[in-house]
Amino acid sequence: MFLAAAGSLRSVAAACAGLRSRSALIHGLFFASGAASLTLQVVWFKQIQFVLGSSTFAISVTVAAFFLGLSAGGFLGGRLSDRTPFPLATYGTLELALAAVSLGVTLLLRQWMPMLEIIGPLAGPESAFGAPFAVIASLAVLLPPATLMGATLPLLAKHVVNQRDETAKRLGILYALNTLGAATGCALVGFVLIGAIGVLGSSLVALVAYVVIGVVARVLARGETARPPAVAPPDAVPVGGAGSINPVIFICAASGFVSIGYEVVWFRVLRNFTNHTVYAFSGMLAVYLLGLVVGALVCARWVAPRKETLLRDFVLLQAAIALGGTLSAVLLGFGPVLEHLFNPARLGLPEVIVRTIDAAAGFLGVAFVVLIVPTTLIGIGFPLASELATEHAAVVGRRVGRLYAWNTLAGVLGSLATGFLFLPLLGSFGTLSLLVALSVAVFAGGVAMIPSLRTGKFAATWRTGAPLCLAALGILFVTGPEIFKPVLVRSEGEVLAFKETRDATYVVVKHKGENGNEDYKQLIVNSESYANTLLPGRRYMALLAHLPTLLAPDPKNALVICIGTGTTVGSLTTYDSLETIVGVDLSREVFGFAPLFVPSNHSFHENPRVRQVPADGRHFLLGTAERFDVMTFEPPPPGDAGVVNLYSEEFYELARRRMKPGGTVAQWIPMTQNGRRAIPLMSLRAMLEQFPHVSFWMGNGREGIAIGTETPVRLDPVLLAARMSEPRVKADLHAIGIETVEDLLAMFVAADAAIEPLLEGAETITDDRPRIEYFNAYALGGVSYAETIAIRQPLDAYLTSPLPDAARFQAAVQLADAIGLEFDATLSGNKEEAARQLERAQALAPGSLYVQFLARGGQ
Repeated sequence: MFLAAAGSLRSVAAACAGLRSRSALIHGLFFASGAASLTLQVVWFKQIQFVLGSSTFAISVTVAAFFLGLSAGGFLGGRLSDRTPFPLATYGTLELALAAVSLGVTLLLRQWMPMLEIIGPLAGPESAFGAPFAVIASLAVLLPPATLMGATLPLLAKHVVNQRDETAKRLGILYALNTLGAATGCALVGFVLIGAIGVLGSSLVALVAYVVIGVVARVLARGETARPPAVAPPDAVPVGGAGSINPVIFICAASGFVSIGYEVVWFRVLRNFTNHTVYAFSGMLAVYLLGLVVGALVCARWVAPRKETLLRDFVLLQAAIALGGTLSAVLLGFGPVLEHLFNPARLGLPEVIVRTIDAAAGFLGVAFVVLIVPTTLIGIGFPLASELATEHAAVVGRRVGRLYAWNTLAGVLGSLATGFLFLPLLGSFGTLSLLVALSVAVFAGGVAMIPSLRTGKFAATWRTGAPLCLAALGILFVTGPEIFKPVLVRSEGEVLAFKETRDATYVVVKHKGENGNEDYKQLIVNSESYANTLLPGRRYMALLAHLPTLLAPDPKNALVICIGTGTTVGSLTTYDSLETIVGVDLSREVFGFAPLFVPSNHSFHENPRVRQVPADGRHFLLGTAERFDVMTFEPPPPGDAGVVNLYSEEFYELARRRMKPGGTVAQWIPMTQNGRRAIPLMSLRAMLEQFPHVSFWMGNGREGIAIGTETPVRLDPVLLAARMSEPRVKADLHAIGIETVEDLLAMFVAADAAIEPLLEGAETITDDRPRIEYFNAYALGGVSYAETIAIRQPLDAYLTSPLPDAARFQAAVQLADAIGLEFDATLSGNKEEAARQLERAQALAPGSLYVQFLARGGQ
């Protein structure tokens, strides 16, 4: 008998171990599903921008379409989960269907170029059908897979929740694992996958994951016991008393609205602590999701077991979220201090490591400190609401699905309202204050709507929550909007303009010139300098207009993508031969700042020949039927998130489609700005892959300019000199230190195959492999001027006639080299060599405005 009992115990232990392993595997599937879904979300958003553009409207519509699908999926999945006898098997089927649908979406978006001629006129930003097309396209593409994604949570919730009183615990763990999977997927796709295997490769990894999840779920479901259709007992009473279901769902939806609103504001302000790279966005989202994970686990471990107080805790949670929102505002205000505390240089790490992780470490430290408390509180809410809204285990899928649907739908509205309404009208601090006030209102509304919180043992709920709410509002009132000013401006000098819009935070700052140099102005977008009126900046920006226009045979119209201070557009207006000039910029506000940068931009905003188009530049080219003699592009730094869309082969292919015969295309190639030497080389490689002929010029010691053409570059000194002698053109060139045709031609480096030695080993950039966005693995340092001129070709091979003054040309080349090598020496910290090259430049051209600027300490 003793042996039999021991054998029975071993059997029971083995069975329990098997059940635990099975449960762990099921939870692991949902973790993997979250990772795959986030990976595909990132991939699809990147792909759909090629068609709809990366304007705030297009991105918002795309995000809204995706989350509408999740909302619909939650509702439909909830109804399905309570009707199917085998929820785990149905879950596996949905994952397999999701793999098939996702593959179709990925391949469809990958083939956008062949659809160009069909969709171009409809998708264009100047088309009356542009906005409706964006909505319809986003819904058609993203709604099916997002709906399937949203349906999975109710199905697994139905499978894992066997008793009504364990809903919060079980769902909290499930929700935490799925969100942790999403955070993991966000980190993987943002930091590793796309950089290593490309957009399509990343999507295939996610698709394989879906197939594995679906197959494993179907296999595990073989032992699943059939469940009868859900029928809730007619006398079932919800937790918290009769009539409390609707308030719970309402509070959960309102909390979803506010929570996503917080996310939009947090991300807007946090962007001021880092460069605008994909790593920054991935890091922010990963930290945000991690907070939700912690909150769900806290709910499962400590909040869910307190059955008698769940309803009170849920309503008090809204007051705590209000205080958490206020705490985030205070911490954001002290962000620069936190950023300094997280500086890796303080840890005594080697310099190469410090240079590699410096910005990321400081930024992620700030993001974690700011977000962890409020996002943890937000993460507690959904599993807690799920238990309160589920009065019986039989209908858990339906209730969870409905709750998820309303929470997600309200989140969409919160995102749109915050981005398009609150931020432009109230600014970051005002919007955050409004959201805190809404959290307070949700708490007050919960107490007012639920009778059990106003009588009996929970009658003191309002006395517990009110101090939290008053503290939240009082702290915001005392601190005021000035607390955000050091974060949003982050630049010394006189602030001429400050504006928060739906797109970004814009600041125009005036700086005093040093050592006799003139005052200058700077355009700052989300704390990153986008352009300034210092002479070196004006020089290369003006040359982006002059070089392609002077090299075009008979230019009549021109296109500029990315406006900045307007210097490039303004230089184009000095050419009377140009009948029309189209200026395109992602933000309408940039055009509004143009008067602040007069006279550098020649008041282009008042010129009747200039047409101002607020749109994504690539999207504009996609939707326009116009063709241009001159196109010039000056995007933000190529390492910034999304800017790669203006440096890829597909972009240059599109530009070629819009180029007239004999036309020219100019692209800014910053040789040192991004701190990764591979970035400018890849940018040049992409142009060489798409244009039959490319010539490369150095505008100053650090800024390269690539000119793409259909025919080999031919330089006619006589014609160039005649065009440069036009009064307004001559004056503009004089202002940037270029006096003669020899000065201009001295900037020529090489063309076509002669550029190849500089690019040895450099890969190209495509939409599938947006390599310049994913640069962490690249060697530090830029491309020096000395490396560039090592490939310099003799000019004679490209001249149609002799130079007017060969000696002047040689002197101009020596001057350009002295200026470029002075910059190399300054960048490397070699003060003696920098001084020697500056003396050389002064001896060659003592009257040059540019040399005088450098001699006075300018850079």
